Amino acid sequence: MNKQTKDNKMVDSVVNHDSSNQTNTSETTINLDNPNYYFNRELSWLDFNRRCIDEAFDKENPLLEQLKFLAIGSSNLDEFVMVRVAGVYDQFLAGVKVAENKTQMTPKDLLQGISEKNHDNVDIQYKRYNEIIPNLNALNYSIKGMNELNEEELAQAERYFTDLILPTLSPLGVDAYKPFPHLSNKSLNILVQLEKKKEELTAIVPIPSLLDRYTTLEVGQKRTIILTEDIIVHFISALFAGYTIKYTYPFRITRNADFDIIEDSAADLLALIEDYVKSRKKEWLSV
Repeated sequence: MNKQTKDNKMVDSVVNHDSSNQTNTSETTINLDNPNYYFNRELSWLDFNRRCIDEAFDKENPLLEQLKFLAIGSSNLDEFVMVRVAGVYDQFLAGVKVAENKTQMTPKDLLQGISEKNHDNVDIQYKRYNEIIPNLNALNYSIKGMNELNEEELAQAERYFTDLILPTLSPLGVDAYKPFPHLSNKSLNILVQLEKKKEELTAIVPIPSLLDRYTTLEVGQKRTIILTEDIIVHFISALFAGYTIKYTYPFRITRNADFDIIEDSAADLLALIEDYVKSRKKEWLSV
């Protein structure tokens, strides 16, 4: 075989190799509009919060740090619901067809996905919480309900309620002749169903933010933690003399804090922001 023939075969080989590469490249072109290639922002955030909760399962973390990670997960969730979920819900109310372009999820589907994933997170969170609580005994701490207190602890709780809690409470009546009371964002409240002379009444007892979230009862070396709402519920008859308490139900409000500014419709942007800040202050002052 002469040199010219060898050169021609080499050129043919190079050309065929390049042609093959071009064919393979065209066959593996990725469609960047395919929603399967993306994570939804809100659902991905819930995966992040799950990893935060999972830190409570890490035995390398000290016991109280494990509890702290569970608390951080709840604090994170507040902000998520107030802003991110509120934004999706606003889209749902506005009839938006696609909540997020990359994954092509509708607002309704996204809200359902958020609900399912968050319920799983909260279930895991409470499961771990209930596993950790008994271990506090080794630190001379315990978290109890009111029906678990001994006589000395119950007497301390009653004094705490009478001296510090009761003067701060202002029940709000709820009936057909009054507008439903404005309840502050992230506030704890207690719904109370009452009866007097066979007439049923409803009241709401807001728990002021100035009160601590819990109180610690000390008997000897032992410290017992009681949630403030549990103390109020136990002694709530002091607020409604002459009424029969049918049932009580503690609940918490999380308000929509999403704030979108549409510049084209905002004649005075500064005035718009001022009105928003005033409305947020009003929520805080209404407790």
